[in-house]
Amino acid sequence: MKLRKVKVEFWKSGGHLSEIYQSTGFKYAFLSSKADGYKQCHPWVKCRDFLNDAVRNQIAGRNDNIYGFFYTPGTNPPIDLSTMRMLVKRDVDARKQEENASENTLQMMLSAIAIIHCVERYSGIKPITRLYTTAENSDAYLFFGSPDWVMSPFMVSLYSFLIRLGAKKIKFTNRDELDTELKKLSDQPVQYGDNDISYLKIVYPYIYNIVRERKRLGYIKEDGTHLMAKTDISSFHNYTGIVALCKDKHPNIPDLKSLSESVRK
Repeated sequence: MKLRKVKVEFWKSGGHLSEIYQSTGFKYAFLSSKADGYKQCHPWVKCRDFLNDAVRNQIAGRNDNIYGFFYTPGTNPPIDLSTMRMLVKRDVDARKQEENASENTLQMMLSAIAIIHCVERYSGIKPITRLYTTAENSDAYLFFGSPDWVMSPFMVSLYSFLIRLGAKKIKFTNRDELDTELKKLSDQPVQYGDNDISYLKIVYPYIYNIVRERKRLGYIKEDGTHLMAKTDISSFHNYTGIVALCKDKHPNIPDLKSLSESVRK
């Protein structure tokens, strides 16, 4: 399958992040809007929680950093809050163990976009996500989606998780078949390094509930205040992903407690 190419400006500086090992090798970064030059907004990350931290810093004008990750509003290219623009690639260590790594990565991305489309169509999210590759690197992909996906840390977490589930290359044609395949995955024993099966065991029953409650789960609450505004960066980083949201036991953070209860109804 031939995808349209988009010209982007990749992040040039390096740096070391403290991240949990992920066997798929997927890395993510937000991309700025076309008006802002289609620039990668921050270094590549494996840990999806850094994405939440970046959006929080931009919305709240904060300079928080954690585990080596920085996103500084006014210095980093601005994250586009009107459209989900997510760059995705796989790291060298994951790819070098495979024959036909480029084709394998493409199949993973096509599977990821199929999963996202199924969730979007069932949940009434528009516009439907589009998949591109980049002109500078045909092995780096770009997901353009609805602002619904970037309005909430939990939606960012779900979106990036669904992308990584593309590595499983499951086959389905409708929501019932997708649910069946995801349930099969969640029932598998956890293999070393495959954190996604562990995560799926927790979040599988609530995927559509998260999307249903997406307005309540936003960074900016109905009264104009910010989600977990008084929470330090460590707690925000650790507890604004979908795994923490879907657990029935979590720290006594008022926002998280009420949101978790609404999702697990």
